[in-house]
Amino acid sequence: MINEIFPTTVVDGFYSIPEQVVEFANQQEYNKDLNNKWPGKRTNCLSTINYNFYDSTIKKILALYYPENQDYTYAADMFFQKVDKSFGEGWVHSDAPDSLVTGIIYLNPLYNPNAGTSIYQYKSVGVKNINKDEKRAFIEGSLANNDQYRKENNDQFEEVIALKNKFNRLVLFDAHQYHAAQSFANTEERLTIVVFLKNLAVDRYPIQRCHRVL
Repeated sequence: MINEIFPTTVVDGFYSIPEQVVEFANQQEYNKDLNNKWPGKRTNCLSTINYNFYDSTIKKILALYYPENQDYTYAADMFFQKVDKSFGEGWVHSDAPDSLVTGIIYLNPLYNPNAGTSIYQYKSVGVKNINKDEKRAFIEGSLANNDQYRKENNDQFEEVIALKNKFNRLVLFDAHQYHAAQSFANTEERLTIVVFLKNLAVDRYPIQRCHRVL
């Protein structure tokens, strides 16, 4: 497991009034992915629904790493996402090269420690995601059960960090890192904000700045 540009980060109490964020989320329209790449349903990008909320959330995240007077530009996608228990468990994958950084904000008030996100590393060289067609067929609904195919994919990886689903918690990690939702089962519908930072024009990324010291 290597953090190339951003460290894995956890921030509790991310929003000052998270109940209003949940209320706002429940007022939105949700849709399935037409390409069946991810489970559940998402809103349109929040930049098109409430730009001020979208922009302030991204800048709040970047304030963890850069001072207020830092000059930067960014491009990011950000969605509310709902996933019900029918999807079972997550599928280990990476969001690179489409994104630089992945962020998840948990918005279920009822704490479920088994419904978070885990970071993985591959057990041997040359590992890649497999059974993608079966994954998409399951998300589409044309495959009744994908347990075998998911297990074949996930067994290639070893869990190295377990990030628990705590209300109003932000978790952030390098998008190239392999990760998966821990479980959607035995829980209420999982509500999150997912953030994909796609471009960040800065002088250096946090890990690069770290390596310049000693």
